[in-house]
Amino acid sequence: MKRQTVRGDVFLIGLLILAGLLIGLVLLLTKNDGTYVEIRVTGAETRRIPLSESGSYEIEGVNGTNVLVIENGRAHMEEASCPDGVCMGMGEIDTSGQSIICLPNEIVVVVMDASSGEEESDIDAVTGGKQS
Repeated sequence: MKRQTVRGDVFLIGLLILAGLLIGLVLLLTKNDGTYVEIRVTGAETRRIPLSESGSYEIEGVNGTNVLVIENGRAHMEEASCPDGVCMGMGEIDTSGQSIICLPNEIVVVVMDASSGEEESDIDAVTGGKQS
């Protein structure tokens, strides 16, 4: 038995395409270019490097060393001592919130913008109350 396309099916497909386009437009318009990268090893911030500061930076991780390269306002992992090298395939990052993660070496590189670089306060971000 052959099923015919019903008018409702066409409407639903059109609605899904429109929703996808709207979401893509919102993401494109709210994109923030990063101003610096924050490097964390085992969860602790070890360094902040402006994306305007081109160069090659060695990051000592738990099981070895990675090399982060910043050029033309973008950062990428050029070398990694980990066995799989997945972090090197994550590509270049330059937008606030993007990250490169090396799990074996417990290294996280996150792009931040000026507004996200808030100093730590005594307000607990989860509950909103004071930390003890």
